[in-house]
Amino acid sequence: MDKGIQLMADKKELNWIAESDLMIEMPDGKRSDILIALSEPVEENGGQEFHCQLKLEGLKNEPYDIYGLDSIQTIGLAMALLRRELDNCVSQEMNFYLQDYPDQPVDILQMFFAVQPHQQQQ
Repeated sequence: MDKGIQLMADKKELNWIAESDLMIEMPDGKRSDILIALSEPVEENGGQEFHCQLKLEGLKNEPYDIYGLDSIQTIGLAMALLRRELDNCVSQEMNFYLQDYPDQPVDILQMFFAVQPHQQQQ
């Protein structure tokens, strides 16, 4: 079997288990839709590690591949990466909005991570 075909055969279809459709407003006032999505962790290498993906469509072109020792660690690492990315957006004065409420900005860090308003990760 061709090595490229084997690699494609080995790659498992990811099941997206969590997502959020939002709008982001850049400092210049331009708005765009974003999709944040997290895939279910899948076992790899005979159970020696787990893998999931974090999509930030509208912010990043490619999804992040996250690996951990077990499924909980993998999800935790993905959420830590998400927090870092969103914190970076907030520090650049980007605003987030729910699709159904385009006139009311949300505190994205408080919404996802129960962080007190304006308390940024150091």
